[in-house]
Amino acid sequence: MTQHVRLGLRDWISILALSVSILLAMAASYLRIDRQLSELRIAQEFTLEDVRALTEDFKLMQNRLMETPRWTANR
Repeated sequence: MTQHVRLGLRDWISILALSVSILLAMAASYLRIDRQLSELRIAQEFTLEDVRALTEDFKLMQNRLMETPRWTANR
């Protein structure tokens, strides 16, 4: 025995609305993940630049400390 189900206009509209809402939720999740990855990438770049700048500052300070102070050289 085969049973046939007839879908009315409201049923098709409901199915379409449900499909659209699922697609929108997937798109929102993708965009949120993409934004978070972009923010992480930017944070990593800034961190790398900061480390390089701090390393350069440390080298400059080290060079200054290794120089003979002027007030001791004249004695």
